[in-house]
Amino acid sequence: MAHESMEDYLRGRLKVELLKLDRMRAVAKFPPDLQGPPEAGHGGGAAALLFEMVRMVAGERGGETVLPRPLRIEVALHREIPLDTPLRAEVTSEGGIWHSRILREDRPVVAAEISPATTPPAAPPAELRRAWGAAR
Repeated sequence: MAHESMEDYLRGRLKVELLKLDRMRAVAKFPPDLQGPPEAGHGGGAAALLFEMVRMVAGERGGETVLPRPLRIEVALHREIPLDTPLRAEVTSEGGIWHSRILREDRPVVAAEISPATTPPAAPPAELRRAWGAAR
């Protein structure tokens, strides 16, 4: 049995209305399988969708890399994400920084700022590396 890729799954939650080089507008819906708290969308699923929206605008597909890596992604959850409800989704770009957000009735539900990281990712602490090694 073939499984749908996460990329295809997330893109399937969007009905794109406008897609240009520096912006996108779409309608997003969070299905019950993206539930986190009871009757609300999962914050991690929302962060993944916000990043996937930026990847769409940048033209990334599969393993292609267009956005500079590593990236810094800051996500703010403003209120609970309603399930099975059409929500407005937007992406804009300004000066190499991407803004991706989901709104309900013009009020932000969740928003992300995605930009090139200015420092490399920190290495995991030594204790964690030892625990990973012991688990193998």
